[in-house]
Amino acid sequence: MVTRRAGAFSIPAPESAEALEPPAKPDGSQLPVVLFRGLPWAVKSMDPVELQREVFVHALGRGLVNVAELRVLRGGQVSRLRSLGVAAAGSVPANTVLSRLAHTYSLGELPQRTLNESAAGELVFSLWLRRRDADVWNRTYIDAGVPVFYDLSVSLDYERTQRSVERFFGRDKFGYAGSWRVGVRPPEALNTARLRDDGDHTVFVDDIDGFVQAAREMRERIASTRFEIRRHLKQAGYSPVHVDEVEEFLRGTLASLEADTERMLEVVLQEP
Repeated sequence: MVTRRAGAFSIPAPESAEALEPPAKPDGSQLPVVLFRGLPWAVKSMDPVELQREVFVHALGRGLVNVAELRVLRGGQVSRLRSLGVAAAGSVPANTVLSRLAHTYSLGELPQRTLNESAAGELVFSLWLRRRDADVWNRTYIDAGVPVFYDLSVSLDYERTQRSVERFFGRDKFGYAGSWRVGVRPPEALNTARLRDDGDHTVFVDDIDGFVQAAREMRERIASTRFEIRRHLKQAGYSPVHVDEVEEFLRGTLASLEADTERMLEVVLQEP
């Protein structure tokens, strides 16, 4: 059931909207939701530079790790979203993007279908890109018990001091990589809302040995994949100078990924 339409977009009816709303953030806010091609999407308004990072990092992770899909918008599509009241008056394609709601995925749609693989995938991928905010507020467990992650803009050159792996793991405040901790899942189903209410920031796995093996396998997979870094950067809207800078940065973190992954394992397997 929908209430209003504008082109391919529609607003879900009140009786179904509650189930479609994305989980609240720590400040209690929620993103507006639209239906597009039969699926619910969050409408994200972002600083243009952050949107570039979000789009680029998603392009690298698509089909590799369990990252929620992003959809870049055209001008006419943003106009329709404005007409529905889910995008602000100043919204344009450079600052507005759709993000598929993570809890709507089925297991068969995801590239990583076990808890060990998906946890290892998120952390090693985030390590390579220096995405520090791999936190419970940026991850949703689907009904099958496997996580899908999102919010990718705190990556790459967001903080240049994070490029050094020791500095990357140097801060243990939540939202920083030094706070990442891995633990064996509890017997009950993993419930995202409950974990957030409890303040439980643990990255859950089925077993430690299996996670360690999955992390090393993920490292090797990233190292052996021929990523089209320059093409994705250009498509995300990076300037030529920034294309060169980010490519050089990622080549460097890729070269050190073997040692960096071992350092990550030391950090995440510490006692909370």
